[in-house]
Amino acid sequence: MRNNTILALITGAAFIFVAAFVYFFYLSPEARIGPQQPIPFSHNVHAGIKQIQCQFCHPYVAYSDFPGIPP
Repeated sequence: MRNNTILALITGAAFIFVAAFVYFFYLSPEARIGPQQPIPFSHNVHAGIKQIQCQFCHPYVAYSDFPGIPP
């Protein structure tokens, strides 16, 4: 009986740890990227019509899956 209780506590703690890790590592950063843009921004205008290169604003675009947020 005591072994089952310990096993249940360890399993529960592991589940909570994994759930917290998934939330803070994958879900939470999307919600905390930063404040909303003060003006509407269109990549279609800047990268499309004006043909401004992505590297001009995004520092990591050449070597990362996440291009970085412009300063």
